[in-house]
Amino acid sequence: MFSPWPVLDTILGIGYVVDQLGEEDRELASASIRLLLLWLFLFIFIVCLLLWIELVVIQTFKYLTKISVQIADIEVYRSVYFIDNNSEGKNSKKNNSDWSSIWL
Repeated sequence: MFSPWPVLDTILGIGYVVDQLGEEDRELASASIRLLLLWLFLFIFIVCLLLWIELVVIQTFKYLTKISVQIADIEVYRSVYFIDNNSEGKNSKKNNSDWSSIWL
């Protein structure tokens, strides 16, 4: 039997089992094990890819949340600052009118 992956066959012990089978059964057993390994590696690859994508999405979401919180903080600061300025302006006008009434 010619195997394109003799090292893999040796590591997995396929050669010892396959020697006891007929030629067609050997090919079928070898192909089945290789197909099983292919599915296993494909499954591991897909799981790693999904985990990587999830990590990227989570990190992006955290970054966008951080930016939106910073923007919200700036907007709150601006609104409080403008409210304070407006209230100071009204109070100063009111105080000026009070002082003017005292002097008269």
